[in-house]
Amino acid sequence: MIANAPHRREASHGSGHLRFDTDGRLAWTAGDVAVLGVRPEHVGMSASALGLALGYPEFGDDVACARRGTGVDRTVRHDHVRVRLELEDGAAGGSVVALVVPVRRRVRPVFRTAGGPSSPAGRGGPADAPTSVPRARRLLRAIISAERRERIRIARMIHDDLQQVLTASALWVDHLLEEDADPQHVGQQVQALLREAAELSHSIPNVLAPPPARMGLVDALEQFAIHFSRRFGFQARVHLVGAPRSIPEEAALVLYEAVRELLFNVYKHAGVAEATVEIAFEPGGARVTVEDLGHGFDLTDQQRVEGFGLSQIRTRLRLIGGSLTLDTAAGRGTRATVWVLSSTEPPEA
Repeated sequence: MIANAPHRREASHGSGHLRFDTDGRLAWTAGDVAVLGVRPEHVGMSASALGLALGYPEFGDDVACARRGTGVDRTVRHDHVRVRLELEDGAAGGSVVALVVPVRRRVRPVFRTAGGPSSPAGRGGPADAPTSVPRARRLLRAIISAERRERIRIARMIHDDLQQVLTASALWVDHLLEEDADPQHVGQQVQALLREAAELSHSIPNVLAPPPARMGLVDALEQFAIHFSRRFGFQARVHLVGAPRSIPEEAALVLYEAVRELLFNVYKHAGVAEATVEIAFEPGGARVTVEDLGHGFDLTDQQRVEGFGLSQIRTRLRLIGGSLTLDTAAGRGTRATVWVLSSTEPPEA
């Protein structure tokens, strides 16, 4: 969130605001915009590039629509988040404000603390796995397959956008051949277009294939920790216990996303500047523990737990027979253990 942002509106509890300037770039955020996936480093991105980064490819078109005076109201991220866009001051072509509101659904999360049910050897195993693991795993594979097709579609769109941006850059360069050309103005326009092209090109690898699929789970988590530390000045230390083993692609992806979300939670809420990530491959599964010495929190505070995105993590883990175990209390830090199965799918009886 940018300090002293102009015209900031107060966001109601659990909601947030985004403001896009007249160039269609994110100017500031207010309130809770993490439910949409918006991070501090996204400030300055164009609405189109931001939409691709968030898995909301219509974002650029929606902001453009709102700038023309046509309000937009839609639900995104699997219908869990509502986004309402409108002109900030009512004048067409001006800045746009987006209201971000989580769609509350009745859920019954199961919380486990230290001493509660856990995996064999007491290490946070799949105690809350669904009754039919093969069926749940097939469902998750179908979801991941659909996401892969969507990534390919988005990648094609990125390619088209890049082509348009680079073509526009070439046209501006052609203006330099005109007698009345203003080199400084042309240079500014080309520079802005090339920045947008760079943002789009940087999105391509992650859209086509998530890090665990490209480099393996351990390397992906180590690379993410390095990137995370450099970007936020936050020390994330990754330790591997024993030798790495192969686990199913869907398990590696869910595990990676869970650890990523847990580290962001530490950064945003724990009040500390470091955390440790321990990766261990054990008989029957893989375990990753994210631990910090920060504020901790009360597990009975359901509204706060849901705000941390833990319910979504648990849901995806259950689909592959995995689990999330939390050991925390106010004032004594948090230890989150994520467990996934590493065995192949067993035959149905």
